[in-house]
Amino acid sequence: MFSEGSTNSNNQLWSLGTDNTGASSSATVFVRSDANQSMAVNGKKSTRAVFDGTWHHLVWTDASGQGRLYVDGTLDETDYTYTRPALSFLNLTEIGAAARAPTPLNPFSGYIDEVATWNRVLSWTEIQQVMTNGVPIPPVVTAPSLTNVQVADSNTTYFVTIANAAGSVTSSVVRLYVNDYIPVGTGVVAMVDFDLSTLADIQPGFSEMSLATNPAFFANAVKVTISGIGATLAERHRLSPPDATMVVNNPPWLTQAQLYNDFIFANNTTDGTGLRVVIEHLKPNTTFGVTVWSFDPISAPDRVSDWTETASGSPVTIQIGYDFNGAAPPTNDFNNTFGGLLTSSSLGRLQLEGLRNGGASFGVFVNAIRLEANPSPSSGLIRGVLNDGNVRVTGVVQYPGQPLDIQQTSDLVNGPWVPAVGGVPVSTNGMVIDIDFPLDPAAPQLFYRGSR
Repeated sequence: MFSEGSTNSNNQLWSLGTDNTGASSSATVFVRSDANQSMAVNGKKSTRAVFDGTWHHLVWTDASGQGRLYVDGTLDETDYTYTRPALSFLNLTEIGAAARAPTPLNPFSGYIDEVATWNRVLSWTEIQQVMTNGVPIPPVVTAPSLTNVQVADSNTTYFVTIANAAGSVTSSVVRLYVNDYIPVGTGVVAMVDFDLSTLADIQPGFSEMSLATNPAFFANAVKVTISGIGATLAERHRLSPPDATMVVNNPPWLTQAQLYNDFIFANNTTDGTGLRVVIEHLKPNTTFGVTVWSFDPISAPDRVSDWTETASGSPVTIQIGYDFNGAAPPTNDFNNTFGGLLTSSSLGRLQLEGLRNGGASFGVFVNAIRLEANPSPSSGLIRGVLNDGNVRVTGVVQYPGQPLDIQQTSDLVNGPWVPAVGGVPVSTNGMVIDIDFPLDPAAPQLFYRGSR
């Protein structure tokens, strides 16, 4: 009626069926080992009648050789105790026949109804309930959870004990750690300046990280880890003046010189090598405006790299062919940056990967990173100058790739402010965008502003 065998061998077999001699109405239990050895339960027959032309409820339980047969809820008088052999390859279950590879044998000529198996031994009480009420619907398995855990519960061991009428079982001991942070979903969540370990030169408003402090934790418990991709990592700090290659602040346009003079880079000149920056403890499935500074004042000619975000397993392109040339130092804050809108994974992670793709010498550098959660796009203007009959307006957006939204009005007091027209984009350098507006002396005066 019911058997378990193997598709790989006919040696292993367990079966519950009719009297193999056909001489009685008893049920027969059969066990044969991996080594084709017949055990003590070798065609052992029930004392009570089972196959007598009427319906009977039949249950077999086995606790590693402590076999029991119940007929209509009553324990059969036959002793089914045996030494449990090796049954290593049972992978075939059949109802109404003997499970023998490659085809079943000895089909059962009768009626079978309400067949069920459990992955544990049923108690006598449970057998009575099944006989009376029928086979229960398998329970929906839900993941266990702890609720209302506090920081004080961290580093504490726990175990679970489950009990029923047949006894109890206790789980293994686990240790619980509780993170003391709530991921932030709005505003700037991290501003990290990568510095030389032995010479801190932190940009105001940023937090410091070096290879000596890798990984590091910052405000809002954000964790940052940097590692090489087919490359070792190195860090640099460009010397102070009179070194002519040092980036020097030129307020109000350039105030981020500390960012450009310190960096970590992939110490390999082969295409396809680079570095990886993993940012964790972010709010899951959240949009972040990401800005990455990448520059070295003395790396010339061009350094070229490709950047992607890979935390979700499906790479998202940030920028292909990002390049800089140290012979052309930044003239505005946010020059030599790249980034965009990226979405954190379900685990609250962003993983930025940069790979060298041409250029000279080393290709992958990172000076600093800035993350803003759920940014509301805005932009600001930092200067306007006359340039070959145009008004050249320079603006800064919140993250690379965001369009610069400029408004204009002819009445600075009363407005209205409307979208600016006639502008021609001239250049984009990270978050810094230049746009030329034709200067018409005969036209009314115009004022420009960003959308911030």
